[in-house]
Amino acid sequence: MKRSSGSRNRICMEVIVLSILTALFGGCIRRTPDKPAAAAGEIPGELIRIRWECSGGAMDPESDFSILVTPDEIVHAEFWPEEYASEMTVRDRVPITEEQWADLVKITEILWPLMTPIREADLSEDPFLDENGNEIEILDGGDYDNWTFTWKTEEGEEEIRVYPPQDRRIRTLMTLLHELADPIGREIVWYDPPKLCGIYFRNEKKGYSYQCTPVDNTQEAYYCFFYFRENGERASLDRRIDREGWQKVYDFCEPLGLDAFPSGSSTKDPLTCSLYYDDGTQKTVIPDKDTTAKLLAFFEEMRDGLR
Repeated sequence: MKRSSGSRNRICMEVIVLSILTALFGGCIRRTPDKPAAAAGEIPGELIRIRWECSGGAMDPESDFSILVTPDEIVHAEFWPEEYASEMTVRDRVPITEEQWADLVKITEILWPLMTPIREADLSEDPFLDENGNEIEILDGGDYDNWTFTWKTEEGEEEIRVYPPQDRRIRTLMTLLHELADPIGREIVWYDPPKLCGIYFRNEKKGYSYQCTPVDNTQEAYYCFFYFRENGERASLDRRIDREGWQKVYDFCEPLGLDAFPSGSSTKDPLTCSLYYDDGTQKTVIPDKDTTAKLLAFFEEMRDGLR
């Protein structure tokens, strides 16, 4: 029995999806805050260790992978090889090159501002109890995706556990680590940063919403669904714009730094801005008062121009 050559490269992206689905539909994983803590921000110092442990659990057997790597060596790694095997491969004290470590540092520093540190409170929570202290029924699961980075700072070593970002560039780091542990010539893809390709800005209390999203994956045409109040009555406008029309929206929104605002929920928060990216990810944020006013003024002007 032989596994497909691309299977291992996809394992831990599937793990992330599985973790999200498990959280939504009753599986038992460690709880995370409704609104995540702020992203990691500035690079803490010099990267000196990376530890990654992941598994698809019962739904993805033989997907376990773990590695602890430093600038000089793979301290320890365990994984299922591409070719069928009855047991995991274990490697200890395997030297690595300066170039290999440099690539790990490069992608980690790119991703670091997007990662979310895990609070001590999150780690100390009992993962088998719900918010009311009742025991959670354990369904198929056992999946996990644990990332720990150790930095050398002026105060000494700082070990930080994080939630990985929903950004396709995490695949580059995953593939680098897989290839480091099990070198079989995987293609290392350095993805471009995800680009904003749609927006949905709404204020439930004020009774307005402005949506500009692609008609299809080509992003050559965009839907504009605008709902607002006019002369005390609800009104709407439904139009399509071309790529040039979207570029005007993009040019206005991108400098606002919308993705840096606190996370929100379109089902719980009355004022939100959902951001859609060309890698298929999305993020919902709560803009501040000044940015809300700027967005509203822009879309009202755009609305009037489309009539």
